[in-house]
Amino acid sequence: MIDYLYDGTFEGLLTCVYHHYYTDKAAGIYTKEDYQPSFLQGSMAVETEGDKAARVYDAISAKISDYALRMIYRAYLSSIPGKEMIILNYVVLGFRIGPSIGSMRALPEVLALEQITKKISVEKERMLQFVRFEVMKAEAPAAGAYPAAEQNEGVPETEILYAKIEPDHDVLELAANHFAQ
Repeated sequence: MIDYLYDGTFEGLLTCVYHHYYTDKAAGIYTKEDYQPSFLQGSMAVETEGDKAARVYDAISAKISDYALRMIYRAYLSSIPGKEMIILNYVVLGFRIGPSIGSMRALPEVLALEQITKKISVEKERMLQFVRFEVMKAEAPAAGAYPAAEQNEGVPETEILYAKIEPDHDVLELAANHFAQ
């Protein structure tokens, strides 16, 4: 067993899952920045490979379910330490059990993943309900300030919507469509 180090992308995580099955079992999966080396455990840097990640993505969709794939992605968006191993354990169990894994909430692997996805969903809903934007006015640059400023003479102020937020998890991607509207 070996620790896998990846670049922090979802495709990189799926590549680690691929290596768990075809190279060596993973003792842990960590981002390269968060890894603490150990004398007792070896590590391997895993380069993100799109074709291997796509194979795992398609296998999860086909052998488990699209719903499980969405849950895995939402868990990936969390900032919870150890999320990678929770995802790996869920995937391993899902490949063994199949689509019925979604109804087996008493299993620790399923419960752990569902707790993470619930936190993500709650934070996303908070963003949608409580984030309010302020209007900022952007003025055109003064004439002569920049070479292109002469072209902007007579251009009216534009309004920019701004909201200062610091989510605990990476949920902005899930709320982006709502905010864009």
